[in-house]
Amino acid sequence: VTKNCYDILTAFQHFRFDIIHDNIPPGDTTVIKTYFTDEPWDLVCVYQGKETIETVLGKKECYVFKPQPELGHFFDDKDAVTFWITADKYLIPVKMQAVMKIASVIANLEEYKNPQYVKKE
Repeated sequence: VTKNCYDILTAFQHFRFDIIHDNIPPGDTTVIKTYFTDEPWDLVCVYQGKETIETVLGKKECYVFKPQPELGHFFDDKDAVTFWITADKYLIPVKMQAVMKIASVIANLEEYKNPQYVKKE
């Protein structure tokens, strides 16, 4: 593995706490080096802007990102996956939507306890 290459979970944490900030312009693209099926893979995330959505935490303003999935087996469209992450110091992932070839999946945060990790100011 090359330097600054992350497993997918660490890449997500790196993205949340080191990449996201209030001044990201919509359309901004971030590339994080990771690996997928044991091969180096660039995880590309495109910032869509902010959106206020209803969550178990109440109405929350969220950053909206579209990570571009590997096309082929599951996905036909590079815009098939969307994540909503709270636009606060906790950067909580509250919703995910994926439109796949055979089904669509929506995942909403159901419970959250004791946030311990906050974005450095």
